[in-house]
Parts: sequence; C-alpha cells; structure tokens
Amino acid sequence: GDKEHRISNIKKITSGSTPKTAKIVDNLYKEIIKVGTFKAKSIKVAETAKVIENTQRDLNIALINELSILFSKMNIDTKEVLDAASSKWNFLNFKPGLVGGHCIGVDPYYLAQKSQQHLLNLLEDEKSPSRHQVIVRHLVATSRRHRLKIPPGAYRLFCKKCNISYRHDNTFRVRIKSGMMIHTCLHCASIRRIGGGPKFNRRT
Repeated sequence: GDKEHRISNIKKITSGSTPKTAKIVDNLYKEIIKVGTFKAKSIKVAETAKVIENTQRDLNIALINELSILFSKMNIDTKEVLDAASSKWNFLNFKPGLVGGHCIGVDPYYLAQKSQQHLLNLLEDEKSPSRHQVIVRHLVATSRRHRLKIPPGAYRLFCKKCNISYRHDNTFRVRIKSGMMIHTCLHCASIRRIGGGPKFNRRT
C-alpha cells in the first residue's frame, strides 16, 4: 500500500442529501482528516468529482503503460524519459503499472453508461432524420467500445442489424399481423416482431 498518502492526510470530498446532513458528514470527517475536507454543494457534484478523478488516473496510467511498451521496443529507458519530462512544471508524472483500488477500474464505465443514456434520450427527441442517424452511429459506437448492452426498446428507433435510423415510409415499414407489430427495415430487409401474446412474443 501507499505509506505516504493515508486516510488522515488525504483531503476528503463530502456532501449530503440536505444542508444539515452535509454539515454533519463534513464535521465527522474533519475529526479524522487532518488536512481538512472539501464540502461539495451536492452529492452529484461529489460523486462526479470522484468519477473524473479516477477516470483521469486510469487513462493516464494506461497511456504511460502503452508508451512504456513502445519505448521498450525502441530501446529507450522509460524511467529516464519520465525523469526528463518531469523537469517541466506542467508534466503529470504518472508511472507505468497497475491501477489499484476497486473503484478506479469501474468509474470510467459509469461515465460511459451516462453517455449512452444521454444518447438514448437524444434519440427519442430528435426529429431531423440526418441528426437522428448521427446519434444512432454514436450510440452504437459508444456501446460497442465500452461493451454496454443497448436496451431492447431502443431498437424500435433504429435497425438492430444495419443500424439505419427508422423513419416512416423512408427506411422502414410497420404492419400489424395476428396482434404483432412487425417492423421491416427497407435498407437490409431484416424483420423485427413485437407483441402478439405468449406464442408470438419474440424479437428477431
């Protein structure tokens, strides 16, 4: 473990669901943390600060790890490079290695999930076909990059097979048969069946 940065000498970000709760929590931590606390205005601000702090660390260590592999293949000593770069006042001196802690490895995915949800909300509201298609591309790319499952309900807005944005009479056709709603993509001819009771309650 880190013998230099301990719980008592790391400033703690605090907050609470109400001003009274925030004050109680902040006072409690002030009894433990010698260097003081930072009371955020809301829990959202406090949690988001933690997420970007961990994401920044995760990304920077990952970058240095990749550069270390490159330097090794070029017969350049990584430590010597970092020592030289550290002579600059604005250089962030991250070392190659593992990213510790249970939260640092997952916090970037919280941001990715929020990004996915934001894109889904935009998809619901967007009326312009061209912008709708751009949002679909970003949604699919973000979900694949971070291995996030796209909610099944989103596929009523675009084709699961070819990712084309659904627009009436333009890119897909809707018909009702035996209580089922049948979406047919006019771009790739894939069919998606929704509803129809237990026998027909399937999606393709």
